[in-house]
Amino acid sequence: MERSQMVSPSPLEQLFKGMVDYEVRFGRTVSFVNLVDLTQIEMIRSKYAKENRPTYSAFVLKAMAQTLKELPYANRRFARRIWRPIFPFIQQFVRIDLGVAVETNVSDSLSASYVDILRDVDHLTLEEIHNWLKDRKSHGVTSNSNWSNIRRLTKYPYYFSKLLMRIPYMVPLLWEKYRGGAAVLSSPSKYGVDMINTCWSWPLGVSYGWVEARPMVKEGSIQPVVSFYLTMNFDRRIMAGAPAGRFFKRMTDLLENMEIEKN
Repeated sequence: MERSQMVSPSPLEQLFKGMVDYEVRFGRTVSFVNLVDLTQIEMIRSKYAKENRPTYSAFVLKAMAQTLKELPYANRRFARRIWRPIFPFIQQFVRIDLGVAVETNVSDSLSASYVDILRDVDHLTLEEIHNWLKDRKSHGVTSNSNWSNIRRLTKYPYYFSKLLMRIPYMVPLLWEKYRGGAAVLSSPSKYGVDMINTCWSWPLGVSYGWVEARPMVKEGSIQPVVSFYLTMNFDRRIMAGAPAGRFFKRMTDLLENMEIEKN
């Protein structure tokens, strides 16, 4: 009786593996973790009807955008030009465009996902961010232009499609077009995962985990508080630990003291 069998990776899986192998460098990143009190966010969410209640991702994206606007030293990446690869430089982003990791749910790949881009997040309301996320969920991947571009690459021979997939990494303008800006958000929370600690092609990766009541000290006593673990990994070539710590602390404070938006 066979105990295992050889399975070839799908074209999508090969393509994403090639991108990860080329762009992600674990030794260049540092990770921070905070346990975030969601009491204020829960109060805001309770004011909406259930079908229109903003997701936790909407709140995190709102906090990420505001923090990047206040602390623009984090809104950049360590970049190279395809025609001068040995001379790296810092690409400073003017707009606040955030990537959002989206699962694919496609039958021919278990490991492929893609990142969609939410543009000018600092100019969007919480409801606009929520509606954008809701729209992506309802339409799925088949009608998404980013996903269509990725699928189109699989029509070419592997080594050629792998080269095309890498081009935005080496061309600053194409990075902004196809990857967004400095930061990406992901969340495995709906699968019951408490925390994720990983690396991305983006210099800032923010993730949050399962939302539940956890024991926390408030007003001198231990209380059950609705919370989640927030993690941030950052490329230490764009900022050192102290400014990164200030950035992460500010983002956490914004989440714990989120204000109700005025109409």
